[in-house]
Amino acid sequence: MSNLTFTLKNEIIELLESILERITKMSANVYSIESLLVGKTYRSNTLEGEIISAEKHPKDIWYQNCESYLVEVRDSFRGKTVCRTVAVKVKED
Repeated sequence: MSNLTFTLKNEIIELLESILERITKMSANVYSIESLLVGKTYRSNTLEGEIISAEKHPKDIWYQNCESYLVEVRDSFRGKTVCRTVAVKVKED
């Protein structure tokens, strides 16, 4: 009986070690804000379209607790592309 108990304990330990190894190898997908903006719909009073590119704004534009991005938007109605500045909240108040 004790030999069976010992074997069972070893199998449980090996199983737990295997599970722990798989958990520690798991990783989260990491996305940039730019990649998350591309493909989204942009809407304002004068423009509606799809964001086709995004980059950190080259000028130092400040919005409280936000980062500014320069996005290129393909106008849904006219087909032309225009640039707009968007603010992305990165910190809670």
